[in-house]
Amino acid sequence: RRGITGMTYPGPQRIEVYVRSCSKMTNAYLAETIAHEIGHAVDFTLGTNAWQRKWQIARHISLSIPWYGAPYASDFATPAGDFAETFGAWQVPDGPNDSKWGRPSAAQLKLLIPLLNL
Repeated sequence: RRGITGMTYPGPQRIEVYVRSCSKMTNAYLAETIAHEIGHAVDFTLGTNAWQRKWQIARHISLSIPWYGAPYASDFATPAGDFAETFGAWQVPDGPNDSKWGRPSAAQLKLLIPLLNL
C-alpha cells in the first residue's frame, strides 16, 4: 500500500503494518507506527463519543471536525489520527509525530490514564 505504513481494522480486530526498506523507516519510525495503530485499536475498543469530545477539547481541535476521516486516507489531520499519534508519542517519545496539532503536552498525555484505567 503506497503511502500507508499501517492500518487498523476494527471489525476483524486486525492491525497491519507495511514495512519498507527505505531511509524513512527507521526503528523509531516503525515503533511509532506500531504504537499509532495500537492507539487506534484502543480508541475502537475503549473510546466513547463523550471521551472523544473531551479529547478534542483538550487538544484544541474543533468539535466540527469529524473524529474519523475518509477510509484509506491519511489520518494525521483528524482527531482519531491525533489520538493515535499521541498514543504513539506516549509509547515512543523519540519517534516522529505527524499530527496536525503537534506533540501532546504532559497534561494531555495524562488524559490517557483514565481511558486506559491505569
